[in-house]
Amino acid sequence: MRIALVNRFCPPDPAPTGLAMAELAADLAAAMPEAEVRIFTTGGSYRNGGDVAATDIDGCVGVTRVPPVGFGARGVGRLVASLIDGRRLAARATAWADTVISLTDPPLQGFWMGRATRRRRVRWAEWTMDLYPQAFVAAGLAGAGNPIVGALAGAQRRRAPDLDICLGPAQLDHVRRDRGNGRAGLLLPTGLFDSEPLDPPDWRRTESRRVLAYAGNLGEAHSADSVARLVERASPERFLFLLAPHGSRAEALWRRLEGAPHVQWSERLDASALDHADAHIVSLRPGWEHVCVPSKALSAFSRGRPVLFLGPAESDSWRFACGAGWLVPEPPTDAAIDAALASVADPASLAEATEAAVAAHARLAGIRAEGLSRLIDWLRSARR
Repeated sequence: MRIALVNRFCPPDPAPTGLAMAELAADLAAAMPEAEVRIFTTGGSYRNGGDVAATDIDGCVGVTRVPPVGFGARGVGRLVASLIDGRRLAARATAWADTVISLTDPPLQGFWMGRATRRRRVRWAEWTMDLYPQAFVAAGLAGAGNPIVGALAGAQRRRAPDLDICLGPAQLDHVRRDRGNGRAGLLLPTGLFDSEPLDPPDWRRTESRRVLAYAGNLGEAHSADSVARLVERASPERFLFLLAPHGSRAEALWRRLEGAPHVQWSERLDASALDHADAHIVSLRPGWEHVCVPSKALSAFSRGRPVLFLGPAESDSWRFACGAGWLVPEPPTDAAIDAALASVADPASLAEATEAAVAAHARLAGIRAEGLSRLIDWLRSARR
């Protein structure tokens, strides 16, 4: 059996989707020694548009790199290049594999994969990190009634995957409503990991303020305005913010908060800082629920940290919390922000949310283990 995993990004680049794909590839290779597992990627870089050399993953998963077409382009040029990349990845993967698991980057990868897998009679599972063309609508690039959006959505319904792999139950329900529910589906959340607690960094020993961290992508699905308002409403005497954002909205956040006395900026936050922040900030703009499920929340739970969630209550990221944090619905009001900050500052509230975060991680680890087991059963079912 030949299993291909397809995604634009691949380690050593730090893109969350690339890391999730590499972890899944390693898990499948370990659980299915009878199968050959290979990653197909452009190797494009998540942060700066450069190329990343692809190598074997854990020595047991090969990597085929399909050179990207102008990944660094902007606007329409970047979209066109992404479409070409997606088509070429689909062609290469389906020519080699008998089963393909594709992620949803480049945009519309599923459109090309649906065509290629039907033509070559290859089984196909799609892991929906983001949903396209819905993301174009959520980002304001096209209207919901745009005929091109409608045509793309229709094509994906007609050539749907054989298995839907979703990040959470709300996203799975959304996908089934949009594309029909006659197929198998399973949950495979991403962003989880197991690690031993790290020693606190030196600054933590003397810092008496509540520490909130935002690390990672601040892109189209996230609100720089809401994060900035949270910081601006917080007392510099009571709160410290560790901010290490990147993405399309990071510069706007930096410009707005430049000079704020209770903000420390970093290119990245190391693991000990993330372990010992009191809470992590997670943002999701209205309209992106189910289209995108930020992995930041699950990574925070993996560190035993609660989240301050700026976003829709319907999102799987917040539903997974089950008390492990505080909700500020979008668009945020001053009253909601103030109430959340007061709860973070309250020792009893913080202790309760921290305990709930540990429980959330254990619960989510069980969901992922069950999803992985069901995926392996599905992969092996082709040989029965």
